[in-house]
Amino acid sequence: MSTVREIAALLPAPSELRAHLRALAVLEAAICDDPEFCQYTFDTAWGPGEEAALMDNGSGDDFSVLFTPAGVLIRGFDHESEMSPYGTEDDQVWPGVMDDVPASLRPLLDEPAFYDDDLDTPRITACLWWETGDTAWRTGSAIAFPDGNEDPDGSGFLFRLLVDRSPDTVRAHFEDYYERPVPVDAVRDVLAGHALTAATALALNPAALADDALLQRIAAQPEAAAFLAGDGEFDVARTDPIESIVLPNGFPVEPVAGCNAGGTHYLCGPALPGSARPVLYTDSEGRASLIAESLAEALTLAVVLPSWHDALSGFRPPALNADYLEDHPDHPAVRDRLLAALGLPQATERQVLDRLLTTAARTVPDGFLPRAPDEEEPAFEPLLRPSASAG
Repeated sequence: MSTVREIAALLPAPSELRAHLRALAVLEAAICDDPEFCQYTFDTAWGPGEEAALMDNGSGDDFSVLFTPAGVLIRGFDHESEMSPYGTEDDQVWPGVMDDVPASLRPLLDEPAFYDDDLDTPRITACLWWETGDTAWRTGSAIAFPDGNEDPDGSGFLFRLLVDRSPDTVRAHFEDYYERPVPVDAVRDVLAGHALTAATALALNPAALADDALLQRIAAQPEAAAFLAGDGEFDVARTDPIESIVLPNGFPVEPVAGCNAGGTHYLCGPALPGSARPVLYTDSEGRASLIAESLAEALTLAVVLPSWHDALSGFRPPALNADYLEDHPDHPAVRDRLLAALGLPQATERQVLDRLLTTAARTVPDGFLPRAPDEEEPAFEPLLRPSASAG
């Protein structure tokens, strides 16, 4: 028989469990085409000083792992379990499941998200906890599990990927769920705690960083859409440029976003399957610059470095982005949350800055400085100042 008592002996300590759950969320965000269908998610701002790892398989089964200063609480619900509140005579939690939860963690079970409209008790069949200062996971001491079931509280299948954390098992789970191959090397890399790179993201889902897929993700993520339209200056609802442009290299241009200052972002080149299109930005002052080699890079730039315009004017760290961080001290957490929601690889300010300067430097020599139709000379000046390219 597999119950929370057996699971408690197999789970890693909270710090390792947290890292693993974050890795599962990163993996699935990269693999999944639509964030709404992700089973594993990680919320770094669940509450003041609290984080939550969540799993919902879409079939009525879910779990939550809440990380708080007081400790960690794990709540699991198997909708087919005999121990479900729906299966008891009085619609109550199975005796013993929550009885020993310490007072410091007990309020976590009052979270409205863990209740159904037709239940006065939490949706729960399995519960474990690790109070700050503990040295092992604990469970209810007086649970009388029903006979005749190898997994009476559902903990065996609910927490399978938390007990068996091997890359092969994790890969097999996602291959079965998404019905397509998942490279084990990419899974192993993310589970090892390495940052998700563009190469790893492409290996996990070659279509995930395609333009259409990214635009669909933005539409499905209100927080991401709001940030991009505001601080990110990349509003995908604004696709009407002030004036028409053409490129000296003959590439077609497609407006993909605008900004509050009247600027426009364009995808440059033909839209071909599996081919990235560079992103050109023109402002309302008659200046222009390539800013990214793909839409994925442009979105990463907007999220990680909202002050990227200053970089093209010569600003460098630590001054670059300093004013923005002073006004938005929570930006690092927001940044990580938005990149994960959009399925984009994590990136540092230095990484996106280096990519921006390298890309911007080829605006003029590679024929990306725009001109007006029927005009021979460029109608715009380069945004990148000559002195900035040496930084």
